[in-house]
Amino acid sequence: MVNCTFCGKEVEPGTGTLYIKDDAKMFNFCSMKCRKNQLKLKRNPVHTVWTERFKK
Repeated sequence: MVNCTFCGKEVEPGTGTLYIKDDAKMFNFCSMKCRKNQLKLKRNPVHTVWTERFKK
């Protein structure tokens, strides 16, 4: 299983989204919420409270 690139949760097989940028970087997302926060809003998961990667 893979983990979500943004929040760090496990993504079950057959679910989630695999996003590949033009420079061949791969991103696995568990939800549209994670995808928008990473790509559109350009947020850092370390500073986002609801992620598993959050640090004070």
